[in-house]
Amino acid sequence: MGSITKTFTATAILKLEEMGKLSTDDLITKYFKDVPKDMQTITLHHLLTHSSGLPGAIGDDYDSSTTEDFLEKTWKTKLVFPVGEGYEYSNVGFSLLGMIIEKVSGEDYDAFLQKNIFQPAGMENTGYTTKGTEMQKVAHGINQAGEDWGSPKEKNWNGKSPFWHLKANGGLLTTAHDMGKWCEAVLENKILQPETWQKQLNGYVDEGQGTFYGYGVVEFEKGKHYGHNGGNRIFRADWHIFPEEKSAAFVVSNAANVPLFQVSDDLLNIMTVSYTHLR
Repeated sequence: MGSITKTFTATAILKLEEMGKLSTDDLITKYFKDVPKDMQTITLHHLLTHSSGLPGAIGDDYDSSTTEDFLEKTWKTKLVFPVGEGYEYSNVGFSLLGMIIEKVSGEDYDAFLQKNIFQPAGMENTGYTTKGTEMQKVAHGINQAGEDWGSPKEKNWNGKSPFWHLKANGGLLTTAHDMGKWCEAVLENKILQPETWQKQLNGYVDEGQGTFYGYGVVEFEKGKHYGHNGGNRIFRADWHIFPEEKSAAFVVSNAANVPLFQVSDDLLNIMTVSYTHLR
């Protein structure tokens, strides 16, 4: 699902907030040592909304890195803008959120999501390591030349999950059926309380194209629908929900030469026109 992983990382943070274990207003200095002075005012809210000023990435998705190495590289980077004064899509920020989930819950990132999100939603084949993500069942990617790129689980992983350059910001494995279960869980408030889910959906930061970034979710057309996409130039995925109509769309491809996002846009345009007519 690529960066749709960010939606689930954000939901996990809000689940921990419902449990009283953290607050989205917490400073990252509460969870990390040696944070440089220019980053000490970053909050979880800033990480969730890509408004921290942290860069997009500090390494390739499949680069090896210990937690300590990742943090050291992060603290040595320069902010793209002062904290809270802009928008810069940051995989780094969501990896830090994944680390916070592990620190606060005392569980591995994937284990916490399995227990508190995937299983309650009925998603039996989603995660980094679960019965449905065994290597022989994971789709292979096909590059532009029509060649086998391999499966994500054949790449450089840290045992049962990716290293932090990808973990918690991307790389979760799923199925169309499971994403259908997720959409049902969202629309029926099975995972978060209605007010908490609304907090996740709210578009806080202007992305600059008429869309606003909430907590791991993008707000489209002033709240008519919400969603997120992801991809690594081989695999691509896009999901959207229409809360008022109680409907959703999920489009995914494992082939680089498939115009996935155009297909998704066409589908969304049909849905939007239909719903506008119905209203």
